Amino acid sequence: MGAIITDVLFTIAQFLFSIFLNQTTFASAYGVADSIIVLLIWTFYTAHILFLGAEFTKVYARMQGSPLVLEEYAVSRGSEAQTSEHRNR
Repeated sequence: MGAIITDVLFTIAQFLFSIFLNQTTFASAYGVADSIIVLLIWTFYTAHILFLGAEFTKVYARMQGSPLVLEEYAVSRGSEAQTSEHRNR
């Protein structure tokens, strides 16, 4: 379910971003700087969509009663004791 939500959000963002790019002219005095800024904005929004999809998946899994199981190498951020132990390293 989380993958479907993420895909829908990504498709909407891609569509809106393509409209933005079609309306924008890059023939300004800044040239390459405009392209870099547009690339950074696209990366920013896609990262937020990815994180939103991951958070939705986490909440949806908890609501359905299936807990998330961490891999053996993962660090849990759930308890304060583990968080303070990680800071002391």
